[in-house]
Amino acid sequence: MQSKSKKLLSFISAIVMLMTLLPSALFVNAAEAVDLLNGVPYEHYGSWASKDITYNVPESGEYKVTAYIQGSSGAHIKIWVGSNLLVDNSSYFSSDTWTDVTETKTYTLPKGDLVVSLQGQNFKYTKFTIEKIGGSTGGDESSSNVESSSTTEPATADGFHVSGKKILDANGNEFIMRGINIGHAWLHPTNNTKPYSNDTFKAIVASARLGVNTIRFCLSDGDDRQDMKYEDWIKTPRSEVEEIIKTCEDNNVVAVLTIQDPTGNSGTWMIDNAVNYWIEIADLLNAHKDTVILNIANEWNGDMGYYRTAIQRLRDAGIGNMIMVDAGDWGHGVSTITGNAGSIAGADKLNNTIFSIHAYKDIGNVRDAVYNCNSISQPIVVGEFGDDPNSTMDCCSEWGIGYLAWSWIGNDGGVEYLDMAKDDDALELHSYGSNIFNRDTGIQSTSKLCSVYTKNNPSYTVTPKTSNSESGTVSSAQTVNIGDFVTVTATPKDGSAFKNWTINGKAVSNSASYKFRPSANTEIVANFKDAGSTKTLTLSSDTSMSYSDLGTNYVVPFIVNAGHGDIKVKITNGAGEWTNIFTDQSSISVSPSNGTEGKGTAGYNKKAPNFDTSIYSYCQNNSEYTINSNSPAGIYYVGVSGSENITIEITYEDGDVSKYGSEDPDEPTDPHYIVTLQSSNTNNGTINGETFSKKNFMPSEALTFPTATANSGYTFKGYNDGENNLYQPGEVYSFAEGLTENEKITFTAVFEKNVGTYRDLPIISVTTKDDYVETVDKEKSVDAWISTYNTDLIDMNLAGIIANGGELRGRGNSTWNLAKQPYRLKFGKKTSLLTNTDDKEKKWVLLADYADRTLLRNKTVFDLASKLDNIPFASKTQSVELYINGEYRGVYLVAQQTEDKDKRAGIGAVADDDPYDANFTATDDELKFLVELDAGAKDSNEELYCDAYYANDKQKYYVVKSGAAKDPNGSFNQTDSNNVYIKRIKQYLDDVNLAIESGNESKIRQYIDVPSFVDMYILQEFADNADVGAGSFYLSKYSDGKYNNKLTASPPWDFDRAFGNDQRCLDPTKLYVAKGEYEADGTNVSKWYMHLCSQDWFVREIEKRFTALEDSGAFDEIKNADTYEYWKTSAAFNANFEKWPVQNSGTGLWGEVPTQGSLSGSIDYMVDWIQRRFAKLHEVYYKANMVENYKVEAKSSDETMGTVSLTYLGNNRYTAKATPKAGYKFTSWTSDTISSSTYVEYTFTVSSDTIVTANFTVKGVELPVYGDTLRLEAESAKIFSNDVFTVQSDNDANFGSAISPSDNPQWLKSNANKNGGKGEAYIPFTIPASAGNLTYNFSMCYANNGDTRYTKLSVYKLDANGSVTIDGKRYSVVGEKDLTYDQKKFSDGAITAIENVSLEAGQTYYIGMYGENWASFDFVDIKATNGNSFIVEDGCDFKFTDQFGNTLANNSAKPVEKDGQMYYSPVAPANTTAQGYYLSAWEYTTNGVTNVIKATDENDTKDKAPEYVNSELEKLAFPSGSEVTFKATYTIIGETKTLTVDGGDIYIPANKNDTEFTLKTNAQVARLKNFGEVRIQASPEQGETFQYWTLNGMIYSYDESFKYSMWSDSTFVAHYADTETTKAPIAYVGKDVEISSMSADKYMVSIFTEYYVPEGMESVEKGILYSSASGFDNLKAVQNGNSDSTLTTPNKCAKLVSRDSNVANNETFMSLSGLLKGRDIYIRPYIIYRENGQTKVVYSNYIAHVNSGDTDICEVKEVSNF
Repeated sequence: MQSKSKKLLSFISAIVMLMTLLPSALFVNAAEAVDLLNGVPYEHYGSWASKDITYNVPESGEYKVTAYIQGSSGAHIKIWVGSNLLVDNSSYFSSDTWTDVTETKTYTLPKGDLVVSLQGQNFKYTKFTIEKIGGSTGGDESSSNVESSSTTEPATADGFHVSGKKILDANGNEFIMRGINIGHAWLHPTNNTKPYSNDTFKAIVASARLGVNTIRFCLSDGDDRQDMKYEDWIKTPRSEVEEIIKTCEDNNVVAVLTIQDPTGNSGTWMIDNAVNYWIEIADLLNAHKDTVILNIANEWNGDMGYYRTAIQRLRDAGIGNMIMVDAGDWGHGVSTITGNAGSIAGADKLNNTIFSIHAYKDIGNVRDAVYNCNSISQPIVVGEFGDDPNSTMDCCSEWGIGYLAWSWIGNDGGVEYLDMAKDDDALELHSYGSNIFNRDTGIQSTSKLCSVYTKNNPSYTVTPKTSNSESGTVSSAQTVNIGDFVTVTATPKDGSAFKNWTINGKAVSNSASYKFRPSANTEIVANFKDAGSTKTLTLSSDTSMSYSDLGTNYVVPFIVNAGHGDIKVKITNGAGEWTNIFTDQSSISVSPSNGTEGKGTAGYNKKAPNFDTSIYSYCQNNSEYTINSNSPAGIYYVGVSGSENITIEITYEDGDVSKYGSEDPDEPTDPHYIVTLQSSNTNNGTINGETFSKKNFMPSEALTFPTATANSGYTFKGYNDGENNLYQPGEVYSFAEGLTENEKITFTAVFEKNVGTYRDLPIISVTTKDDYVETVDKEKSVDAWISTYNTDLIDMNLAGIIANGGELRGRGNSTWNLAKQPYRLKFGKKTSLLTNTDDKEKKWVLLADYADRTLLRNKTVFDLASKLDNIPFASKTQSVELYINGEYRGVYLVAQQTEDKDKRAGIGAVADDDPYDANFTATDDELKFLVELDAGAKDSNEELYCDAYYANDKQKYYVVKSGAAKDPNGSFNQTDSNNVYIKRIKQYLDDVNLAIESGNESKIRQYIDVPSFVDMYILQEFADNADVGAGSFYLSKYSDGKYNNKLTASPPWDFDRAFGNDQRCLDPTKLYVAKGEYEADGTNVSKWYMHLCSQDWFVREIEKRFTALEDSGAFDEIKNADTYEYWKTSAAFNANFEKWPVQNSGTGLWGEVPTQGSLSGSIDYMVDWIQRRFAKLHEVYYKANMVENYKVEAKSSDETMGTVSLTYLGNNRYTAKATPKAGYKFTSWTSDTISSSTYVEYTFTVSSDTIVTANFTVKGVELPVYGDTLRLEAESAKIFSNDVFTVQSDNDANFGSAISPSDNPQWLKSNANKNGGKGEAYIPFTIPASAGNLTYNFSMCYANNGDTRYTKLSVYKLDANGSVTIDGKRYSVVGEKDLTYDQKKFSDGAITAIENVSLEAGQTYYIGMYGENWASFDFVDIKATNGNSFIVEDGCDFKFTDQFGNTLANNSAKPVEKDGQMYYSPVAPANTTAQGYYLSAWEYTTNGVTNVIKATDENDTKDKAPEYVNSELEKLAFPSGSEVTFKATYTIIGETKTLTVDGGDIYIPANKNDTEFTLKTNAQVARLKNFGEVRIQASPEQGETFQYWTLNGMIYSYDESFKYSMWSDSTFVAHYADTETTKAPIAYVGKDVEISSMSADKYMVSIFTEYYVPEGMESVEKGILYSSASGFDNLKAVQNGNSDSTLTTPNKCAKLVSRDSNVANNETFMSLSGLLKGRDIYIRPYIIYRENGQTKVVYSNYIAHVNSGDTDICEVKEVSNF
């Protein structure tokens, strides 16, 4: 913002560096120095400047003073310490790069104030210290008025802290890191694609035993980086971070946490988002400062200086953990550390930052790199390494530097060699990992635990035991101190072999000699096996079945049992065949290889694997494949390709492998039931009596259920059969007869954890198998049992069920990655879960609504949709509280799954037909389907791409939900061009798209069910759904007469971002769906709805429907605030937000809106938004007089010549509009029932059914006027794509040198009658009717290359006897000329070709152009021989004024031919600018009617509005003789504020130059623009005496009249009395506070301050106090009272005294410069005055708050409002 020029005259510049001023010295010992600038650099670039620093010397003595300076060419500096010249660098620095200069001198300084002065230019002053020599001393800290900075204090023993180059722990002991990295973010179960479990927590335990004292964890902030899309990371939830820290602490390990997302990226936003993530969990980090180090971001490649900002933000947020910063350049940029460490560390007010280098092969010589990094003054660690581990560990051990090796497990892409462990449990290490731990400089030899774990020095006893003393012996028990290692050994006896070591039944090592570090008293068991226990199982293709996927001909199964070791699989007897080895979790049906039932093991002939390629490999004939011991148990398959003579030899240990199928010797051979009785979780309860995993029952036999006992905190619910049947102990289950094949049945004893408090919502409790929820995702389900409670509440609709069997899985796209995740329940059989619908289905949805801080948006939209009866289906809902395995998950919304089921979408579409049926046919009426528009569709087998739907070019998809027969893989494969159903659906959607884009109402109604599209539009527009064109938008196509067999917009879904809950759609007054009026990102608009809503007939349908709905009361509930009042105090809702505290924090979802601070505030915000939204839609669509008694239609006489539209105005009035196409013109409207009209837009009233027809005819080109010349160009003729018509020779090589690319930049072959290198074109043109019958000359600009046979120009007129035929009609030649053969260029200009041709006004003629062999035509000029045929004398009387009464122009017009008549268009005057205003509208009045052209919402800015309204003005056209007055209206620049005046009048600027003011008539309330200046005038009544003005209750001025700049909504009250009151001085923030940028990180604030000193008092000093946030409380607390002649500055504040020579002047301008961007500044004016010999001070009642950051803050508030 710029100051007004008149104010610059009083500008007094005062540059004040905004930083914490100098603290008094408090010396601890002689080795410590006080940094006068507290680590904040004082920088100055430009002309000379000076700075004085006052320092309090606590006692006299010798002091060492050191200055560190950075400068480059053009810099010099002088520094005085008192009267001593410390630095006199009077010569320029010679280098163009930054050069460091250090000056140190010793002075004897007296006690008291010492002034340190700096002068110079273009320098960067980095540090300045004073150090006491010869002992310690203390100082009086209170003697300084200036804020002490925390960076000068030594780091406290509150967690890890820096001491010189050492890292000290919370006990003050040195800590050297020895550890590893774990890539948690991409090894998260959600992202796992590896053939191992990737369990971070297993890895912590295993690596801690091997000796690490530190582990670095790679987390994700969920940035969804597009360049790392393949990573598919999810945001690491807080709960996982908590579990990581806890597991580390339980195992005596220090955790280093980093964000992986910024890797290799240079955008500062990546660092900002990482910092935001840390701030979100600040309390968690601070609670573990003893054990957690914060590594801001991994391998960020941006400007290292930005880490300063990041560190300051972290510290300002209260995070006190040690901070670690990675080197730039992918972590190995040595110079990025050595060149920036000091500056970065200086930004840390806790002086607690360390640095990390990543040592891979790109770093070069590792030893040199680490040595160079170690040269900095701060601690350094090697945060990652791997390519040269020996050199890295050796030099780090030599120099006492910490190291963290990369990485435990999970590497791929060519660096698999960096995996240390073969599995998470480290049963075996790779050679690389073994070296990391076992080398003499490796972890086990050099690792020492952090002393926070060893301070009590406990000891642990390790007791080895043997599982079988007859099989082997073990070493003796040992007792060791914490942190020490112990080695246990196992020795097998003859006939036995060592198997592994286990702790608490879990394998920890496969090595007989195992060295580890215990963390508790430990019993470790050696397990042995028979030396001869290795067995071989031989299988062959005889036990196989046919399966063709993956090129496999046979599938041979076998079982891998739990607890197995390594299993070898070898394929022999083949002839070069190869095999696949894989496993599965589920099965699909196929046919046996020989077509005979019963082939292979019983029960297997109908089952084959559903491939899980995460455990998949192949091996060729006579090669061997190993199934590692850490691979899961289950059924494995060998898929064999080739000969049937295959033998599979499986070598295994006893008990590890068995053949597929039952090995029960008592298993019946007849069909029987195979029964499994299991527990939902054996840790939660016990099945009493006999237990079994498999039991055989014959038909007619019975099972009696045993008793079961639940553990404490759990309840036994009964035995569930996987569906909804529940059996109690003692109950008898009889097996049905008539069995033809074996059948498996599983009964589960359900032990349900008791749920928590019953509140005011029903409860759903879900119990999963073994409490296993971690692997729930959108693709996989877990077995679950569902119960409901608290269902008898009034007005609640949840059914009561107990332990119904089913499944739990995740759902959603972006919402699945949020902290609170949505789920889907699938019951074992159809279930009625909601009582407000008779729907009974298996699948039900649990919506989390995490992004909705009201939890009401989806419910509210669904409730409204249920009232829109043209929408076929809208889900019923019920809010519930959800518990999973007893854990409270918050409030969820139960909803019906959107699917093709009878009580839901109910399409009744195709299920099992042949997708390749060549005879398949389906008419439009017969076709039926359900599709979803889903931008998040990722499975290419479920995508139907249809780009025509969108207003952008992003790839998005229709997903076929129902209506197509599935292919053999069970999916709708859109890439399968032979799937006849997919092809037919796509064709239909394409036809719908073409119909909508055509704008033809009849065609559109042929395809879509208009009522449903209208209702859906009203629903979507009311909700302002930002994703209407991107996702969760369903389309249903019915047949059998439903909805007239047309496409419907249904069902509605996904509205948690509705009602102003998305940055894109914040404004309730904009039409997002209809017009795409978005706030931030419009890529998701619906092009279909934008097309439909641009058509009058569809808008009319909306108006009719909206009016009817409003009149029926359909909107009454949704816009009534009482509807939502109950939920503000709902106990369940408030419990949800205790669980998920998002009312004051972000949700992590893109585009979220600002928080409202509370549930009540969030609901109030939504209600206010809904009410304002309804008001907008009412304004646009409510039509009270929707009368429609007659059928009215507008038609075109010929649709190839022009189109028509019809708009209903109400009360049977219509407007018909004709739009001619290119080359044609409108002539008239005709009708049999009403009069004709020649107006293009024809408004009429009907009293019967009416058809109006628009008539069109051919017209010539409307030639543009060039002064007195008409010009014909190929572009205007709409024949050629460029403005050049070119005839090419057949031989393209004959390109002539006469015509160069600069003359003719793009050559085109003739589009007209090209034949053998010849070309001709005929172009029509019309002489304006007003031109008269005159004689014309024709000039042509053309080019040729000199060998053209000839070039010819002709002019033709219509003549029945003519010799030339054009467009089927006869024409005669009225002028013609053959042109020169010579070379000619366009740059030669036009030559006169035809002269003195008589043409008739208003007639159409043709120009004919002919040429051969590279002849090119540019333009033809047509000019009347009288020279002014196109300057028409009769015109319009135009007058232009502005809102201030100024005359702008007269008769500024240009002639325009329109529909064969001469019209005149206004030309916008040039002088439509006004200081402080911008042109925003034109009012124009003709024939007593006033219309307005105003800027749209999108264009209403000072940059866009003038151009827009002037452009629209010049599109107007008026008939000859019209009198029109145009008035320019302006908008004041700035934000609108409200000014209220009581007891006076408001005067606003009288004109645009802001020099006079006029009374605002009858208004004591004015809406004014922010920073707009007004004059306020008191108006006393008869006998009253004016006293003073108050502003918002505080005295503001004693002047009856004064000027005021609008800061905020303001209320002035004039006070009157019979006699004058005593006046007192006033200081206040004046009419202007302005922010301006100085550099990338500095800004300046300029402030007008105003003062009043009554007569009889003397002004002494006036100025401003200012502070940062740390001193604000002191600034706010100052009180008026007595004072010295110079103001005492409050602690942590500074002052700036006005140097205005006239201290009594009531207006002063001051400036603060060099302020750090992003830092809050508070400014409060004061005045010192003298009254009756006593000096006093008065402070302003107002404080200015400024901050130049991402968004500038510039506000003024009363003190009490801060």
